[in-house]
Amino acid sequence: MKREKQITCMKIMAAVAVCAAGVALLVLADWGLDPLTNFEYALSRKLHISLGKASMLFEGLTFFLFFFSNRKLVKFGSFAFCFGIGPCIDFWGYVFGFLEGQGGFAFRMGCLLLGSLLIILSFAYYIPLNYGLQSLDMYSVSIASLLKKQYGVGLTITYCTLILLAALLGVRPGVVTFVATFAYGAAIDGVRKLFKW
Repeated sequence: MKREKQITCMKIMAAVAVCAAGVALLVLADWGLDPLTNFEYALSRKLHISLGKASMLFEGLTFFLFFFSNRKLVKFGSFAFCFGIGPCIDFWGYVFGFLEGQGGFAFRMGCLLLGSLLIILSFAYYIPLNYGLQSLDMYSVSIASLLKKQYGVGLTITYCTLILLAALLGVRPGVVTFVATFAYGAAIDGVRKLFKW
């Protein structure tokens, strides 16, 4: 049993690293970011810190908020995502740094598609492990429960709130913001069938 838990934890850390690589590629594409990362990007600009640090700040605060208010949503996976994805985003940003400024259409489209694929794969791989929610889902599940609605309603409200907050901080939504909002969920559900844990 202990070995199984260790393997699960390693799978989660791999999912965090893959998701962060996807985010870093979306930054390179420069066509917007998913609503959560878009808000964290706005926060990073306002506070003059890296995207990874802004991510760790917001998601770390989210972790502690739910740790004390609704601990059943928080497990190792929550900790790994909330405190691990920020440093991983900065790491991949450094690794991909030499590609910055390669702004051709084909390059940017490639970054968008590959980045989206990595994010979708990471969540499709992570969610069935059932080892705690990541920050976005903590809010989505809580809002849905509060309103006595399905998860999708909570996710939509969370996305809209994050898009509005980012706009108030001076960052408008981009192409990826809307692609993530309307397509990532269905894509993740489809790919999840590949992973039977």
